Amino acid sequence: MALDLPDFAEGGDAQLDAPLDAPFDALFEDAAPRLAQARLDRFEMPAAARAEFLEAVRVIHAVLRRRPGFLRDLLLERTLPDGRVEIATLVEWGATADLAAAKVEAARAQAAAGIDPAALMARLGVQATIASFEPVEGGDEGR
Repeated sequence: MALDLPDFAEGGDAQLDAPLDAPFDALFEDAAPRLAQARLDRFEMPAAARAEFLEAVRVIHAVLRRRPGFLRDLLLERTLPDGRVEIATLVEWGATADLAAAKVEAARAQAAAGIDPAALMARLGVQATIASFEPVEGGDEGR
C-alpha cells in the first residue's frame, strides 16, 4: 500500500508548514518570561585568584537561582593579553523588584558564608565593573 506524501524536496514542506506557523508561534509568544533587568558584572584578576573567586561567585549564584524572578545566568571568562583573567557574570531578571530583593538576599548569603566581597576582591587583586541594564525597547528579536 503506497502512501501519498508531499514531495518535500520540491518545496512541499513550505506549503505544509505555512498554515501552522502563525497559530503555533502564538501558543508560545507569551510563554517565556520577559527580561526586565539584567545585571552584568565584569571582574579582572590575576590568574592565581580565579579558583577562589569563582568559588565565591558560585555560592551567590546558587542563591540567586532560587530567587523569584530569576530567568537565567551565565558565567563567562577570557584570558587577557597580560595573562590576567576576566570573568563576566550575567544574571537576567523578570522584574526590577526581583533584582532588588535578590541583592538583599545575596548579601545575607554572603555574610552567612563568611564572604566579605570587598575584602575578598582587595585580597585577590580583583577589579570590578558592576552594572545593571534594561532591555533595549523593541530589541528582543533574538528571543
